[in-house]
Amino acid sequence: MELIEIGSVERCTISRRVNRFVVEVIIDGEHRRALNTNTGRLEDLIVAGRGAICKPKRSGMTDRILIAIEAPGRGLAIVDTRTQALAFEAAIGKGLIGWLRGCSIAKRGPRLGDSVLDYLLDCGGSDALLELKSAVLLHEGDKAGYPDCPTPRGRRQIERLMRYARDGGRGIVAFVAALPGAKAFKPYGRGDPEMARLLKEARCAGVEVRALGIEGKLVNGELRILLFNDDLPVLV
Repeated sequence: MELIEIGSVERCTISRRVNRFVVEVIIDGEHRRALNTNTGRLEDLIVAGRGAICKPKRSGMTDRILIAIEAPGRGLAIVDTRTQALAFEAAIGKGLIGWLRGCSIAKRGPRLGDSVLDYLLDCGGSDALLELKSAVLLHEGDKAGYPDCPTPRGRRQIERLMRYARDGGRGIVAFVAALPGAKAFKPYGRGDPEMARLLKEARCAGVEVRALGIEGKLVNGELRILLFNDDLPVLV
């Protein structure tokens, strides 16, 4: 099911990762700097010579945005977290996520204690707080994983959601498995063992741990973001 289209994209080739937020890419033989919005290490995707999809950017230290990277033998993995969020919002608006049907976005960036989450949802008159996480690490053959490196901020957010759920609120952490062919979501314990433990504890505390699968298709110069599973199995 198509969620959004991104126009004016172009093929690029990964050259190297400059730093956390910048990836050097090659476009028509020229080296360019592309903004990387994904704070994961992405070591299995940001590989020299790997095909990717970039989008022109108007200003700043970079002139492109890295949107997607080819996952060998699978298709396009959507690494840009802004694109992931837009796709998620479109899925909610179109009523395509069964476990959020009847919900709408009431606010972006709500605070919960000393943490900022992604969304406050209005679900038929009752509130839900939701944190969206990017899961673009492929492990165990067909599992989308998170995180691929330690994430103190992510752990704090899960802890706050646990407290919120124990106090009677509806707390959700949703993982965007932006990997074609992912069959399930499973925490990547080697990236952050404490996060894997926390997610299991959070589910026991009443936090909903969910996942959905999206992928990219390049059609006539436009990148189409598709929903291939609105409720991936979650293995925690």
